[in-house]
Amino acid sequence: MLSNRGFKTRSGFTLIELLVVIAIIAVLIGLLVPAVQKVREAANRMSSANNLKQLGIAVQSHNDGVGYIPGQWEARGAILGASQHFWLLPYIEQEGIYKLGLADTSFYPHNTAAVRSAIIKPFLAPSDTTTNNGIATGDWAASNYAANHGVFGEPNVQWNPKRRIANIQDGTSNTILFAEKYGVCGGNGSLWSHGTWTWQWMSTYA
Repeated sequence: MLSNRGFKTRSGFTLIELLVVIAIIAVLIGLLVPAVQKVREAANRMSSANNLKQLGIAVQSHNDGVGYIPGQWEARGAILGASQHFWLLPYIEQEGIYKLGLADTSFYPHNTAAVRSAIIKPFLAPSDTTTNNGIATGDWAASNYAANHGVFGEPNVQWNPKRRIANIQDGTSNTILFAEKYGVCGGNGSLWSHGTWTWQWMSTYA
């Protein structure tokens, strides 16, 4: 008859084995975290590039539909002044905010709280951490995409914007329309609805 009384059974890990396992896990986590961060940042870059593409298509659509590129600060109809970001809203599926702005009784869309505080996803870069969930200052929503002053802000374009894409001499493939920037820099917010009305906030322009 066989007996196992001479054998001792092992239960659990020894302290050394446990420390080795913990060390291995720590090394794996150390390798995994940077990889996850790189993947996340790559996804953010793709998202931001897609936002810039949407804005470029919106400018093209505005040019085709209205006949010109929206000015940096443009009066139109009853509206006494609005930023080029505002005039692009219908072309990035933001018709509701656009209509709220048009209905403003002061004739300045940004005077409507629901407009100036509207967080517009295509205006925000996913990697930016300078804003408070898309709010730059007070109740003013930010934009991370600065408009090229040379395209949107020529002297005669601000108040009588008639520049067309066909007038861009270098061609669209050689011209920057928008570039990514901080939503808040030096204490000043880049406010998509405000344009250049107050120059301390002209940081909506590159």
